Amino acid sequence: MSKRPITVEDLWSMKFPGAAKLSPNGQHIVYTLTEMDPVKNGYRSNLWLIDKTANGWSEPRQFTVHQNSERLFRDTQPHWSACSRFIYFFSNRSGRNQLWRITLAGGEAVLWYEWDEGMGEVAWSTAVPGLVAFSSRVPGTRVEKKNPNMTVITSIRYKSNGTPGFIDTRPRHLYTLNLKTKELKQITDGKFSESSPTFSPDGKWIAFTSSRVEDDLNQIQNLWRIPVDGGEIEPLTHNEGTAGAPNYSPDGKWIAYLGHELGQGKNGVNTSLFVRPAEGGPSRNLSTAYDYSVGSGVGGDCRADGGGRSIYWSDDSKSVLTTAAWYGINNIQRFFVEDGSKEEVTTGNHTVTSFSMAGEAMAMVIDNFLCGSDIYYYCPESKQITRLTQVNKALIEEVHISDLEPIEATSPDGGKIHGWLMKPYGFDANKKHPMVLEIHGGPYGASGYAFFHEYQLLAANGFAVLFSNPRGSSAYGEKHALGVIGDWGGGDYQDLMAIVDKALELNPWIDPARLGVTGGSYGGYMTNWIVGQTTRFSAAVTLRCISNMYSKYGVADNGWTGNRSGFAGRDLWDSEDFIMERSPIRYAPKVKTPILIIHSEEDYRCPMEQAEQWFVALKRLGVTAEFVRFAGENHELSRSGKPQNRADRLRQILRWFNTHIPADK
Repeated sequence: MSKRPITVEDLWSMKFPGAAKLSPNGQHIVYTLTEMDPVKNGYRSNLWLIDKTANGWSEPRQFTVHQNSERLFRDTQPHWSACSRFIYFFSNRSGRNQLWRITLAGGEAVLWYEWDEGMGEVAWSTAVPGLVAFSSRVPGTRVEKKNPNMTVITSIRYKSNGTPGFIDTRPRHLYTLNLKTKELKQITDGKFSESSPTFSPDGKWIAFTSSRVEDDLNQIQNLWRIPVDGGEIEPLTHNEGTAGAPNYSPDGKWIAYLGHELGQGKNGVNTSLFVRPAEGGPSRNLSTAYDYSVGSGVGGDCRADGGGRSIYWSDDSKSVLTTAAWYGINNIQRFFVEDGSKEEVTTGNHTVTSFSMAGEAMAMVIDNFLCGSDIYYYCPESKQITRLTQVNKALIEEVHISDLEPIEATSPDGGKIHGWLMKPYGFDANKKHPMVLEIHGGPYGASGYAFFHEYQLLAANGFAVLFSNPRGSSAYGEKHALGVIGDWGGGDYQDLMAIVDKALELNPWIDPARLGVTGGSYGGYMTNWIVGQTTRFSAAVTLRCISNMYSKYGVADNGWTGNRSGFAGRDLWDSEDFIMERSPIRYAPKVKTPILIIHSEEDYRCPMEQAEQWFVALKRLGVTAEFVRFAGENHELSRSGKPQNRADRLRQILRWFNTHIPADK
């Protein structure tokens, strides 16, 4: 082959563009570019700029520079001023994440506003240029502990993955800040939290999301509104289900939002796109006819800085734009308010991870499975998409990238399972090659046309890679997603075995004696489940896994909500036998497959005790097992962990498969 195989260290060379924002005048695109620094073992990100020219678009140029090269700084979340002359962004260059401003003409960025508690979910007014709203805790309300070793917990929601220690339970309130005068005003208070603010186009109201009931178990968020200067809070939705990401139409008549109207505790149901009269009245579901879970995406491991807002209105207030995934592809869809019809704005085998609009023009971040993410521009006149960056060009020209070959199987109950097969580097149809089954998390996630360094790495080391979307996955309609509710380890297991069988049937070059299986989170659950049900796999690597659903109910940040609803509401006291029946640890005595367990110490989604139980059980029973633990990492190790830790995680995966199902056999 003319190109070399991709390596673990190539991950450090990958660049991750994000948060592409088109200026209001349509003449500039600012975006973040995040890079790894393996020496300092962290990430740095700067703002980059692309300008419109008479001949199209300019070459990208770095726009912000960090003067202190000894430390790693991150510039994130850029936003244009209404006049397109200034860019506001957040940066930790002063030691804490604060709001900065830089002029389009360049020069030094200026620390524009400091806020002790951090600004969350900043919204920008169109009626009053320079006025923003954000949610935050009230400064000065933190109570210092008399005994730092003691914590009194009163709420069932006391921890969250990615939050070291315990959640700060102080409520978050809404503030407005005039960026020109620096005038700050708190507009909500009390014991409830508010989030996701958005201004009405006339500047009179701020809509937001909040759960305003004294029920620790409540999972329903409603939409509310309050006068921009504060006052009485009015409800906009009424406990129909969950509601979030509100956004006013430009004419002020409607509020678009994402959610459902099926009550609480509903895993797997579609996230729908709703519009509701701004002055009150029944909502309309614009996406229900298309069986989409809107705002959803396709998984990947080479991304950063998602971009913020997920839904946009057209200037004429006649349509709403958002992303929707379907069969492993994620594109922008336009939904029309009048009749609920839809049109595809973008097409192609890729995933649009974020976008922004100025008029009908768009700046987008698109993740392509062949080259990673880049910045693209959508021209409304020609309806054409132009690629503006090639941030990973040098690497992609040097390394071999395995193609995705679609594959479809039929499960025993007749269900269709869609997936992809990647041939190994150096593929020879006359030889036998090992294959690794990769299982995505969720289970309501989705695999598809996105760049996955881990998959490419396995292929580069001689392994065929099979990945799919068994029942429970999003992007195949609500019935498919709901097929896993109350049946973890049932139909989903049959789906995975069916697509493995189909891959073997269609590709006689795959060695059935050298099959591996791996996956993270729910994929870790399924990896553990599979090796307890069959001995057909000769090696397994379980990542941030689940082994005991009964104990996970009480130790995970989402156990009592997500896992309980995922098991169709079965609870610890009425369904103990069923919960344990669907727990991999019950089948540990049947495990014969050598298994590597990789887990993070600060994983609160699938806590460390899940891996510990599994390891001890397997070792007691004489199974070949090893346990790799990463300190200072959480559930997101594979996507945003420290560069050295991400690399060592991949090296451990390769070591295990190379040992037990070697490609050079």
